[in-house]
Amino acid sequence: MNRTIRLLMGALLVLPSVMFAQVLREDFTGALGTQLTTAGWTQSGSTATNPVTIDSAGLTLTQFPGSGVGNAAVLKTSGQDVYRSFAALNSGSVYLSFMLKVSSAATGDYFIALSPSALQTNYYGRLHIKASGGGFSVGLNKSNEVTGGAVYGTTVIGFDTTVAVVMKYTFSAGDSNDVIDVYVMKDSLRLAEPGSPEIAAYAANTKADAADLGYVTVRQGGASSAAALVIDGINVGRSWKSVSGQTASVTFNVNTASVEDTLKANSSVQVRGSAAPLTWGGDSPMMTNVGGDYWSITHVFDLGTSVNYKYFVTWSGDGWEGGSDKALTVDKDTVLALAYWNRTSPVYTPSDSMDVWFRVHMGSRPDFDPATDSVQVRGTFNGWSASNPLAREGVSKFYSGQVKIPTVALDSAKYKFTFTKTGGTYWEDAIGDRLSLIRGDTTLVWKSFEDKPIVQVLPVTVTILVNTSTVPDTLKPTSFVQMRGGTPPLTWDQTSPVMFTNIGGDYWTANVEFFPGATVQYKIFTFANGTLTADDYGAGWENNTTDGSGNRTLTVGSADTVLPLAFVNGSATTQDQYWRPYTPSDSVDVWFRVNLQSRETFKKGIEAIGVRGSFNGWGPKSLLLKQEAQHGNNGSRKYDALNFWSGVAKIPASAFAGGAVEYKYVVLDANTDSAAIVAWENVSNRTIAQNAAQGDTTLYWKWFDDIPYAPPVVKDTIIVTFRANMNRAISERGFSIGDTLDVRSGYNATAQEVRIKRMTRQGLSTYYQAIDTVVANIGKDLNYQYYVTKNGIEVREIYYDFNYLPAGDAAAEKRRIAVTSNTMSVQDTSTSTANTHRVPRFKNLQHLTQNVTVTYTVDVRPAIYTLLAGKSLVATNITAYVLSDPDSVLLWGVWMNGPAVGGWDTRGAWGSARRADTTSHMYDDGTHGDLVAGDSVFSLLYDYTTADVVGQEFKFGIGGFDNEGGFGNNHNENINDAGSTWTIASQFGSIDPTFYDAWDFDNQVPRFTTGVSGETGIPLAYELRQNYPNPFNPSTTIQFALPKAGNVSLKVFNTLGQEVATVVAGVLTPGIHTVTFDASRLSTGVYFYQIKAGDFMSLRKMVLVK
Repeated sequence: MNRTIRLLMGALLVLPSVMFAQVLREDFTGALGTQLTTAGWTQSGSTATNPVTIDSAGLTLTQFPGSGVGNAAVLKTSGQDVYRSFAALNSGSVYLSFMLKVSSAATGDYFIALSPSALQTNYYGRLHIKASGGGFSVGLNKSNEVTGGAVYGTTVIGFDTTVAVVMKYTFSAGDSNDVIDVYVMKDSLRLAEPGSPEIAAYAANTKADAADLGYVTVRQGGASSAAALVIDGINVGRSWKSVSGQTASVTFNVNTASVEDTLKANSSVQVRGSAAPLTWGGDSPMMTNVGGDYWSITHVFDLGTSVNYKYFVTWSGDGWEGGSDKALTVDKDTVLALAYWNRTSPVYTPSDSMDVWFRVHMGSRPDFDPATDSVQVRGTFNGWSASNPLAREGVSKFYSGQVKIPTVALDSAKYKFTFTKTGGTYWEDAIGDRLSLIRGDTTLVWKSFEDKPIVQVLPVTVTILVNTSTVPDTLKPTSFVQMRGGTPPLTWDQTSPVMFTNIGGDYWTANVEFFPGATVQYKIFTFANGTLTADDYGAGWENNTTDGSGNRTLTVGSADTVLPLAFVNGSATTQDQYWRPYTPSDSVDVWFRVNLQSRETFKKGIEAIGVRGSFNGWGPKSLLLKQEAQHGNNGSRKYDALNFWSGVAKIPASAFAGGAVEYKYVVLDANTDSAAIVAWENVSNRTIAQNAAQGDTTLYWKWFDDIPYAPPVVKDTIIVTFRANMNRAISERGFSIGDTLDVRSGYNATAQEVRIKRMTRQGLSTYYQAIDTVVANIGKDLNYQYYVTKNGIEVREIYYDFNYLPAGDAAAEKRRIAVTSNTMSVQDTSTSTANTHRVPRFKNLQHLTQNVTVTYTVDVRPAIYTLLAGKSLVATNITAYVLSDPDSVLLWGVWMNGPAVGGWDTRGAWGSARRADTTSHMYDDGTHGDLVAGDSVFSLLYDYTTADVVGQEFKFGIGGFDNEGGFGNNHNENINDAGSTWTIASQFGSIDPTFYDAWDFDNQVPRFTTGVSGETGIPLAYELRQNYPNPFNPSTTIQFALPKAGNVSLKVFNTLGQEVATVVAGVLTPGIHTVTFDASRLSTGVYFYQIKAGDFMSLRKMVLVK
């Protein structure tokens, strides 16, 4: 370590050891002839000749503290050395000062030095004197490192002249660069530290520094080198003021009658504070007991020192006084008024009488019960009556109280403590009368009843179990959960030391020690984050209990205990402290809880949340959950509780016999248990562990779909024009002029918020438009979607982004546009079924106005051509089954599934169970509504009533397997109930045209990616394709392929073979040709169309239905 030493020559100051600014003061007050070894000094080494003796009158020097006080010590030229210790110092500066009068000097030797507390003979700051110019000069070395003895100053001082010398040693950073300065003052001691030392900044870098300084040694040296001198007023201090008399003493006084503990005269009572010797820690000096409850200590401070302080008592509770720090500025010697620990006034109320505070501890009587028994003090001052009851101090066994004794009555009192319980009064019979001399207001030191030992009462451990499933916030296992209260060690603020540990899901535990008999009021504090900031200190309180205090209460018993499980009250109302959010039953009560914040399409106020699982047969009804209410404590509403849905299922224990219970959360279209499912979670089945059968439980909350809410990070302001053509939605009855159309943008955290903008009709057209300003990111996507409100019912558009990756992600149900600039336009006007910006479509949720029989048809040629292109169809529910053979499509056949045919899996799950169902089986044999057998178009008839809605959802599966498209990607079509029959014609795979890319869904023909000659697109063979749609009304499209140019005729015939129309007649070029046949003049029936081109002839059947 590097320290700095400075020696200052001037008047010497000596201070009592209790004073900090002065850590040592020696005024040699002993009688002349007194040897220093009998006056607090110790001999150094073995030489005892010429002992150092008080042999001179005291020296005097202007402004030197101690000038003329006591006598002085005489040092001869050789003989005994002596030393004295002081409190070790290891930082800042250390000042050594004294008065000096030299009568003779020789070649030079040191006569005084400092040394470290670990080794007194290892001298630092050795001060030398040698003869010079008819007088003497003062020199210095750090630790015998100077050749010739020392480095000397230039000032020559006359013999027999009293001077002051001050040496200043400064500790510095490093190993060998502590600095020493020496000052010499002839006429008087300066009150301010001079700017020019006699020896300045002496470092001696070749010598290691002292670890600390704890001794001063006075040395007589050698006969040929030492000086003869008188020394007086030796002082060691920490500042110039301390060695120049600019200090004052402060006496601190405190009464500890208010401490609820068995303090004794040797207990630890301190003043702790900001100015040395006070510290804010345990090393602050101990106060001295001056009798009973009274303690005192005196410290010396430099004048002008500002001191902040508090009294501290080491006991079983918090030793600090409450309230703000006390403060004083030292300007004179001061005796502070008596303070009472942790109080601003005496423990008694002052009166005109003598106020005496009596105090007894009843812990020496095991038969004493604080809950029922009372305590009194009786004596000569009250005629030995029970007129002075004592009050219990908190939850302790201390009892105390004030007795007002007339000042003329007596100056001493006899008394005893008594206590009363059922059956009589008990006196201190084991001892005689107590006696106290009373001279004025006082507190009498506490006594134990009959002066017997106190029976030690140990604290008991209380285990607290809490459940946080009732806190409407996103708590995690790392969240902040705390017990706060008014009984130590609890506090009512963030410093309370009792923190709960998560033991799984919503369950937390904590252990805390209380003393038996204590009545504890407490509450649970929760905060989602793991740490608190100053703004959060009061932002996690649970709501009140039904107790009058609003708090939880506990009366501590005599043994360790585990409290019943407590649910944190995050509800909107007061609750019993052991309430539950559900009514317990004989079954296993399971509390479900899910968060919908990340599901941006969820319609609060319209849709609801349920649970389906093995415990309720996966349907047909759901366990209906309830939307949670906001936290009842307004200051603790840090999260929107309306994002949470929760509820209880009463599950028989037998349901767990086969293992874990499985379940999923579902979105319902209404707030009833029989409501239709809008969406299942797109996750694997969730499970309730088998051991849940052992008792009721709460399931830790989940994000719906396990997708956490992610706040968006956006920066660019974008003006977006949204434009959509509603022509198809109108023709399909999903939209009517007059319905409300909105565009919502910003889904999936692609904008600052999800914005809703009303779209307006453009003139008399079917185009609708809205201009909105969103905050998003240029270079990223913006997700959006259209919503229609028809007759008060809000409906989201039917949309799937076939190009979105990963496939099946919920975000694929949103539209997206790349944000390229601050102004952009979105045109959703394409009539292509596969175009990303295709026109919107909507499911009509109105009920049918009459019963309707619907013919469902599906053209499976897209599947056949996809397999011909080398792809395979994989069943999403049974991945081991793969369809690769094109011929197997017609061999297996087709089944439907979904609400359109009674509900998902209602007639059997995908696979063999679905194949066993005849109702959802489709046909290509001319029956069940099928018009043309063997034309690769399968059909099914299904009857609907007015209880059904117009919009129907379904999916096709070859072989009864779920192999048409991904999860959640289904067909949605609206029924036209203008008549009693309707046909819904579909193409297999149109819900995923990206996968079925061998088929052109817009033109309903294969793309001919094989069998095409070169780049000309000319087919290699003649072909007449099936018309589409079929059945049709009134027009249909017919497509044919010509490998070469030639004369072509395409004619239509009725069932009698009569020609009813010529569609094509003439020479055509090679290629694929498409024509439209208008049959508006024909009647309903079966017709045949025939092509002739060169030697090629082909005939197909079509059905006109009007």
